[in-house]
Amino acid sequence: MKKTVLSGLSLRVLVVVMVGTLIVVALAFAGRLDRANAQDYYAYLACCLILILTVLASIVFFIRLSALQAILRRLDSLLEKNFRDKSKECPILLNDECAQIDFALQLLEENMDARERSERSLRQHQRISASILNALHQAVIVTNNQGFIIQFSQGAEKMLGYSADEVIGKHMPELFHDPDELSRRAEKLTEELGVPVKTGFSALTARARISGQADEREWTYIRKDGVRLVVLLSLAIFDDGQGNNLICGVAIDITERSRLATRILRLANYDALTQLPNRRLFRDRFRMAIAQARRKKMNLGLLMIDLDRFKPVNDQYGHSNGDILLDAVAKRMKKCLRESDTLARVGGDEFVAILPMHGDAKDALGVAEKIRQSLCSPFELTSAITVNIGCCIGIAIYPEHGKDEESLMKIADNAMYRAKSQGGGRICVANSVDKANASKQGKS
Repeated sequence: MKKTVLSGLSLRVLVVVMVGTLIVVALAFAGRLDRANAQDYYAYLACCLILILTVLASIVFFIRLSALQAILRRLDSLLEKNFRDKSKECPILLNDECAQIDFALQLLEENMDARERSERSLRQHQRISASILNALHQAVIVTNNQGFIIQFSQGAEKMLGYSADEVIGKHMPELFHDPDELSRRAEKLTEELGVPVKTGFSALTARARISGQADEREWTYIRKDGVRLVVLLSLAIFDDGQGNNLICGVAIDITERSRLATRILRLANYDALTQLPNRRLFRDRFRMAIAQARRKKMNLGLLMIDLDRFKPVNDQYGHSNGDILLDAVAKRMKKCLRESDTLARVGGDEFVAILPMHGDAKDALGVAEKIRQSLCSPFELTSAITVNIGCCIGIAIYPEHGKDEESLMKIADNAMYRAKSQGGGRICVANSVDKANASKQGKS
């Protein structure tokens, strides 16, 4: 692109010409010096001085002009870039340097105004975002891709007892999470997702990373003072606009709700007096025990237990003492069973036990005898009240006596009533009569 200013080479040629001219003029004047008078001599010196100053000024001017040329070259490039691929044309001639400079200054002023407006808008949005964030009761924690905290809301400060200054830059899992819970979660995710998941921060984010969606589940948070909270944590992964992944976690404290849900669940599945599984939970466990026995080709013992002489205790000593007796009975029977066995209270003084086993009816009979002997010992209800009771037990074995829940319960129940009909304090293993009676009951 042509310029009215001189190139570097032209500048050097001009300087040489001007210096040469100065020399020629100086020599011409020097030739006349001998013939000149004093007045002409001083005029000669004045002309030389003026010429020298003019040359120096010209050199300085052209040096500055050379520097300006580089600036104008950059302006050319910027203007071409600004109007490249645009429908409008550049409103100035690109060979008019003054117009270029003026137009570039206009563009600079416009861009500075636009940038100032953008910065004001950004600051306003940041203030609004910070106000919204601080108004939330939930704990909002943002970490980088390695789990180091970069943002900690006021809700998080209130929930966890830390200030933002205490936690910014620290590794989140080590501060708030139970390491055993993270380890269990990593094992479960490894099994569910089919890929190895490391314990720690990976256990928190693995599902969100793989699915690309927010992952919500309950976690345990540990406050600064050591108090444990149950939180509903929603984790999402997003890009910060610079190619870096950030993880945003929003936690809601559901400790009280969790406690209430646990209490309701326990009331729905456990007997309030003995703390044993009730009929509902017993049904679920019995169904699962049969399925497991079928899968592993094992036997399963079912014991139906009914107390002897319990009603006279209630009538004579009152229901409060009857409750004390039932609780004591449950404790004694539990001591006769293994951890893998299930003991449940399914009625007033009726209990049932599920015995997973590799043996046959003899093994179940041995457990039943331990229970019978345990309940034959006297029960001291108060310092003034001691009672003697007993029990009758009916035994049914899966799959020998039945292969489903209903038939096994009916057969064991019939065996238990057969024991009671023989005078109490007895144990009866199901036989063909019990099976036949159960079959009749099913048809009726």
